[in-house]
Amino acid sequence: MATGRQGKTIRVDQDVSADIEAMLAEIPDLHTDKRRKFTEKEDRLLLAGWGKKSQISLARYIGCSVETLKRRRGELLEGRA
Repeated sequence: MATGRQGKTIRVDQDVSADIEAMLAEIPDLHTDKRRKFTEKEDRLLLAGWGKKSQISLARYIGCSVETLKRRRGELLEGRA
C-alpha cells in the first residue's frame, strides 16, 4: 500500500507469478542461518592459499570478507562452529 499526495491510500495488486515465487524460494528467510555457505572447492582454495596469498586477495577471489574467511578457516582447522 502506498500513500498518494492527498494522503489517500492507494491499493496496488501484488500478484506474484510462479517464476517469481520459485526465485523467492531460493532466497533464505530472515530467520534462517545467515552465515555464508562455502563450497568444497572454496574450502580447498582457502586452505591451500592461506600463508601463500594475502588474506584480502583470497577473500576477494572467493567473494567474502576477510573476517568471514578467518572464521571459516577456524571452523575447518579447529572445529569451531
